[in-house]
Amino acid sequence: SKADSGFNRYFWGMEGRGLRASGGGGRGGGRMGGGAGFGGGTPPEAPGLPVDPGTYKVVVSVGRNFSDSTMLVVNDDPYAPTSKEVRDAIRKANERLDKTTEKLNTLNERMTEADGIIAKIEANLRDMDRKAADTIRKTATAVKDELKAIREMLNGKPQTKQGYGNIPQVTVSSVFGEARMTVMGKPVAPGAQEDRLITDAEQKVAAVIARANKFFDGAWKSFRTLAEATPVKIFKDYKTIE
Repeated sequence: SKADSGFNRYFWGMEGRGLRASGGGGRGGGRMGGGAGFGGGTPPEAPGLPVDPGTYKVVVSVGRNFSDSTMLVVNDDPYAPTSKEVRDAIRKANERLDKTTEKLNTLNERMTEADGIIAKIEANLRDMDRKAADTIRKTATAVKDELKAIREMLNGKPQTKQGYGNIPQVTVSSVFGEARMTVMGKPVAPGAQEDRLITDAEQKVAAVIARANKFFDGAWKSFRTLAEATPVKIFKDYKTIE
C-alpha cells in the first residue's frame, strides 16, 4: 500500500489478497478494513476473504533504502473454529463469484465512460452545424435511453415519486448480492442452495452483458461514427473591416 509523507497508520483486518487503503495516505493516514469472522461476511473496505490461521510476515518499506518486517500469528476464533475444508470451499465459491464481479465492474466502467463522452459531445453541439447537431442530439437521446435501460436491469428503476418508498425489485444486483451473502453468511461449505443462487446470478449477469455488448457493438458504434464525422465548427468567416 502506498502512502504520502508524514504519519500514516493502517489497520489490517486479516483479509487476504492485496490490501487497500481508504481515505488517502496523507497525514492521519488511511485505514485498512476492520476484521470480521470468517462466516460473518467481509467488512466494507475488505478486498478479500480473511486469511487462514497461520504465521505471516509483514514487511514495511519506505523508499528504496529502508524496510522493516515482523512476524504475525493469526489464530482461528476459539469460540467458532472453521475447518480448512470449509474455508477452502467458501473461498472457491467466492472466486467463482469474483469472475462475475469483474464483468460487472468492467460494464459499469464502460457505461461511465460512455456518459462522459456523450456529455462532451453535447457540450459541443452549439459549435456544430445546426442540422448535424440536431441529428446527433436525437441519436444521443436514443443512446442514453438504452444506457438507462441497462442500468435499470442492473439496479432497478429509481423511485421518483415522493411518499412511495423503495419498491422491491428483482435486479441483477439483488440476485448477485443474495448469492454473495448466502455464500459468505454462514461458516459451512456451500451446497446445492448456494450453487443454485450462484448459477442464477451468473445467468442474470450474462443477460445484461449480452444486451450491453449488443449496444456497444451496434448503436454505440453508429453514434461514434456519426459524431466523429461531424466537424466542430470553431472558426467563423470574417469580412474585411473597412
